[in-house]
Amino acid sequence: MVGNIEVYLDNSGEWRFRLTSTAGETIAASTAFATELACLAGVAAMQTNADDAQVTVLTPTAM
Repeated sequence: MVGNIEVYLDNSGEWRFRLTSTAGETIAASTAFATELACLAGVAAMQTNADDAQVTVLTPTAM
């Protein structure tokens, strides 16, 4: 079974989305969007690009 993408209006009046597991845990969360339409475009972009996405681990440089 797949997770769910929830689109919601946050407490400051901005739109966000989050990817949740089948158990309801948040796996990933978006930045804020000014409009619901912009948020839905962000969801669509994630859905389009996630299948082929490469994982890059960013590590801090040594001091």
